[in-house]
This record gives sequence, structure tokens and C-alpha cells, in this order.
Amino acid sequence: MIWLSSAPGPGGYVAAIRAAQLGMKVAVVEKRATHGGTCLNVGCIPSKALLHASELSCRRPATTASPTMGIKVQPALDLAAMLAFKDEGVKGNVQGVEFLLKKNKIEPFHGTGQHRRARQGRGHGQQRRRADA
Repeated sequence: MIWLSSAPGPGGYVAAIRAAQLGMKVAVVEKRATHGGTCLNVGCIPSKALLHASELSCRRPATTASPTMGIKVQPALDLAAMLAFKDEGVKGNVQGVEFLLKKNKIEPFHGTGQHRRARQGRGHGQQRRRADA
């Protein structure tokens, strides 16, 4: 049996991996240059990385809580470094998804997909192929 995921976000790629583990021939179609869908590339994960960095910038050690001790701290944000931190986290997760797809022999396609009828899929992008070919 052949299975195609045209939405390989966190739910889609996990389902694709499970289908491959159950013996199906599996392909995923990703419209972005990297796998993982909206959540991993531009949504949940990048947002949480920036929120985490922002939260840490507001925390102060207990010794700096009292200006009477002569210690003053002014947090300064380095947006370029924060974005690099976010990008590194996204990159690591994307590489993890790519590794899992390869490990489970899932064929990736970049472009967009359209389900026409059972056992036939069509992609628009770099590659086109019948899913049952």
C-alpha cells in the first residue's frame, strides 16, 4: 500500500513515519525548503525560542535585586543573537525530521501536492510522479 502526506507538519510526518514502519511505501510533499511544516519553521518553535530568550533577559540573580548593594543591571537585547539562537533551534529540529524521514525510507518531495483520487497523487514543484508508480 502507498501512503502520501501533503501536510508534513508535526502530525503529518509522525503519521508518515508510522505508516512507513507498518510497511507502507510513503512520500511526503513539503512546500517549504525545509521539512516540519508551519509549526517547526515559522510558528510554534521559533516563537517559543524567542519567548524563552526574552524571558531570560528579564530574570535577575538574587544578588542584583538590591540596588543598595551597589549593583545595577540593565538588560540589553541583542536581536541578531536572539534570532541566531532561534534559527539554530529550528535548524536542529529540521535536521531531526530529515533524519527520521531518511531513516524510515520516506521519499520527500518539495512543492505542493494535490490528492486527486485513491492511490494517485500529483505534486506541483520540483518533481511530479504517480504515487502508485
